[in-house]
Amino acid sequence: MIGALVATALLGSGLAGLSGSAVAAPPTTEPTARYLVQLDGEPLATYAGGEAGFAATKPAAGAKLNRTSGGAQAYRGHLRREQEQVLKDAGVPQDRPRVTLDTAFNGFAMELTRSQALRLRATRGVRAVYDNRKVHTMTSHTPDYLGLTGRDGVWREQFGGVSRAGEGVIVGVIDSGFWPESASFAPLPTPRPDQAVIDAKWRGTCDVGMEAPVTCNNKVIGARWYNDSGIAEAFPDEFSSPRDRNGHGTHTASTAAGLYGVPAKAGTEDLGRISGMAPAARLAVYKALYDTGEGGATGTEIDIVHAIDDAVADGVDVINYSVGDDSEYFGAIDAAFFNAAAAGVFVSAAAGNAGPHEGTVDNSTPWVTTVAASTTDRMRARTLTLGDGAVLIGAGLGGSGVGPVRLVSAKDSALDPNDAYNAERCVDGTLDPAKVTGAIVVCLRGDIARTDKSLTVARAGGVGMVLYNDELGSLSADTHSVPTVHIDEVDGARVLAYLATGAATATLSAATVKTVESPSVAAFSSAGPSNAVIGELRACTELADRPREHARACLNWAQGALHAGYLEQAATLLADGRELVAQTGYERLSALVEATALSLDRAEGRLSGLAERFTRLIAATERMPVTTLDARAELATVLAMTAGEGDAEAAERALGEVIAEARRVGAVWPLVQALSAAARLLLDRRPDEAVWHATEAVSLVRGKGIWAWAADAVLVLAEAAVAAGEPARAAATIAELAAGLAGRDTPVAAAVLRRCRELVPE
Repeated sequence: MIGALVATALLGSGLAGLSGSAVAAPPTTEPTARYLVQLDGEPLATYAGGEAGFAATKPAAGAKLNRTSGGAQAYRGHLRREQEQVLKDAGVPQDRPRVTLDTAFNGFAMELTRSQALRLRATRGVRAVYDNRKVHTMTSHTPDYLGLTGRDGVWREQFGGVSRAGEGVIVGVIDSGFWPESASFAPLPTPRPDQAVIDAKWRGTCDVGMEAPVTCNNKVIGARWYNDSGIAEAFPDEFSSPRDRNGHGTHTASTAAGLYGVPAKAGTEDLGRISGMAPAARLAVYKALYDTGEGGATGTEIDIVHAIDDAVADGVDVINYSVGDDSEYFGAIDAAFFNAAAAGVFVSAAAGNAGPHEGTVDNSTPWVTTVAASTTDRMRARTLTLGDGAVLIGAGLGGSGVGPVRLVSAKDSALDPNDAYNAERCVDGTLDPAKVTGAIVVCLRGDIARTDKSLTVARAGGVGMVLYNDELGSLSADTHSVPTVHIDEVDGARVLAYLATGAATATLSAATVKTVESPSVAAFSSAGPSNAVIGELRACTELADRPREHARACLNWAQGALHAGYLEQAATLLADGRELVAQTGYERLSALVEATALSLDRAEGRLSGLAERFTRLIAATERMPVTTLDARAELATVLAMTAGEGDAEAAERALGEVIAEARRVGAVWPLVQALSAAARLLLDRRPDEAVWHATEAVSLVRGKGIWAWAADAVLVLAEAAVAAGEPARAAATIAELAAGLAGRDTPVAAAVLRRCRELVPE
C-alpha cells in the first residue's frame, strides 16, 4: 500500500519527472468545499514573455493592460489549456470549475474534496490552493475640510472646477453593490468632454441582475454581481442583482465618486449637501458582499478575486476596497491586487476597523494604498445633562430633545432578572415597561445594531436613550426611534457611577453641529505593525529608544535569520532580544524568546533533554500574532523530534493545532514547518498520512524559491520511496530538492540534502 501511495504522491507533485500522467481519483464520500486554485503561469497583467510563441502582455510603465489584443487573446487560450492540463494531471473532473480567471489572477474556483485539494496542491503547475476565506465590510463637509473646494482648492487648481474633477477616470468599487435611485448616482450632464477617453478604455458591462434589477447611466457605467462561492444562498432576503441591501457599497461608491451638491437627510433632519471626492469620475460597481441582516455585509475570497479580475479586464483606473478579513496573511486577494497594480490600476483599501490594538491593520501589502479611518472637524452632537449638574457631549441626530426625566439602567430594568446580559444591551423584548416607561434608558453598545436598541427602548415606553461604549471605540450619529446620544467609555463610566447614587435624572438636548479637534485617526481604525511582513521593515538597532519595539524587532529578525540559516546572526539577535525582554518585563515576547532559543538549538543539533521544556512552553503559549504562530511551529517541531513514545501523542496534537491555525490564516512558513514535522513523526506509525503531509509541504514551496523550508518533507518522501522499493523515484525527489536549493541553500537544508544523498547514492 505504501508503494502505491508514494507513487501517487510523487506523480501528483511532479517530483517523479513524469509530466502529463493522470492520477485517478479514488472513490470518495468526502464532503466538498469551494477552493481557489492559482497556477504558476503569470496572468495577463504580469506576463512579461518567456513562453515560446506568446508575446508579453504586461503593460509598459504608465500604460494600461490591453486585454483585447491578438497577443492577449492567444495567451489567454494558452492559460486555459494549462488549467485543463492541471485538472487532468490531478485526476479532477474538468467540468467542475465554476469560474476561470486569467487577467489579474491565473486560476479557477471549484468544488473539491479535501483530498482533491491536496492533490491539486501537489500537482506540477499549481502555485497555491486557497481555502475560501470570508471577508466583510469596513465601514458633507469633507470636501471643504480636505481643501478640495474654493478658489484655491484642488478641484479648481487641478481640474478647472468641480464639474471636471475626476474626468476621464473610472473608479471600480468592490463592495455590497449600489442603490441606483440615489441622487449621488444620477446621470452626468451631456455631452461629456471625456467621453472619447472613457470609450477607449471601458470594456465592461451592466449586468442588471435577476431580482430588483438596477440601471446604469453615464455616471454608473457598469455593474456586476457575484455568487461563485454560493454565499448568497445564506441570505435569502438579499437581491440577486448589483442592488445594495446593506448600504455600505452605496456609501463607499458615493463617497469616492458621487455627484456634487446632493441634498442629504437622516430621517427628517437636513444634513446639508454632500459630494463624492471625484464627482466627475465614472463608477463601475462590483457587488461581491451580501447583507448579513445584522448591520454588516460579508463575502468570500473567490468572489472578491473574480471581481478584481473583472475590474482589471473592464478597464477601471482605480479600485476602491473598503473590505477586509481580520487576517493579515498573504492570500489570493493580495496576489490579485499585486497583478492589478502591475496592470496600471491604483488600489485603495481600508486599513480596517479593529483598532486601537496593535497589529490589527489589514490590506497592508506594499502595492496597495492602505487608508486609515480619520475624522473631520465637524460632529453632529447632543448634550447630556445629568441631575448632578455634569454636562457630557456625544454624537447624535435629531431636532428635538427630552427631559429632565428619570434616567434608568437597562441592565437594572430587565424583564427577566436572569437575562441581564441582553437587557444591558437593550435586545428586543428584554426591558420591563414598568421600569422604563417615561425614562431615558442607558444601553451598552454591542451585539445588535445601534438603532435596534433605541427601537427596543421605544417599544418598552422609554423616551430617550444614552448609548455608551465600554471600551475605546467610535461614536456614531444615527437616526434613532427616540432621542439618543452616543458617548465614549470615559463618559459612560461617569453615567454609570451617577446611576449608582439612586434617583437619577437627565436631560437630552436637540442635536447641533459642533467643531471638534482634527485631524485625528479614529479610535476604531486598525493599527500597525503589519503582520504581513516576516520580521520588521527596520533594523532593530533603529529602535533603541523604544525597548519593547526594539525587543520585538530583534526577535523577529532572529527568526528570519534562523529561517535563512544565518545561525551566528540569529544567536546575536536572540541575545539582544533576551536582554531587552528582561529589562522591560515584556512577557508577551517570552514565548518567542524561548522558541527562538530552542529553534537555534535545533538548527545547531543540540536536541537532547528539551522535550519537557517544549511541552511546558507550548501549554503556556497564548494565541498571538504571526510571530507566535511561527514560534509554536518551531516548538511543536522540536517536541516531535525529541519525543519518546509517550510524548508522540502530545507532539501530534501540538502539530495539528499549528497546521489548523496556519491553514486558517494562510501562514505558509509555519504550515510547511508543521506539515514536515508531522510527516516525520508519522512515517513509521501511519505512513499514508506521512506521505500526504510531506507532499502538501512540498507543493507549498514549489516555484517560490523557498525549497529550504520543505527540505525535511523531501527527506520523508525519499525515505518512503526507498521503503517502497522505488529508489528511482527517491532519486528524482532528491534531484528536485537539489535544483530548488541551488544558490539558495542554508546550513540546515544543506545537511538534509547530504542525508538524502546518503540515502540514495548517485
